[in-house]
Amino acid sequence: MSSTLNVRVWKEVYDIYKEISDRYNIILSNLVSVALLRAAIEQIILTEVLHIWFDIDFNEARKIAEEVHKKALVITNNITIKAKEVKRKTRKRSRSSYAKFAPHRPGKRE
Repeated sequence: MSSTLNVRVWKEVYDIYKEISDRYNIILSNLVSVALLRAAIEQIILTEVLHIWFDIDFNEARKIAEEVHKKALVITNNITIKAKEVKRKTRKRSRSSYAKFAPHRPGKRE
């Protein structure tokens, strides 16, 4: 997938995601990346963040959010393709493992 970069996050925000990460045994960087990706896909979230928190003109913020949205969709599509490949390879391996250890093939009599 991608490499992990160091990014400063407010401690209070970090603590929220860290607690979820620990409780459900999720890699923290994956959880935060998916949350950010989801925010990028929902254009209104980024538009509001830029407009309200950083005083960027609403129309400009919307244009920025549209650009980010397009990039996020490409990333999401690539992740989906990779996940399908891994799933296919895993399924193929498990079938071949079954064939090695199964006393007979399912549906066939010896």
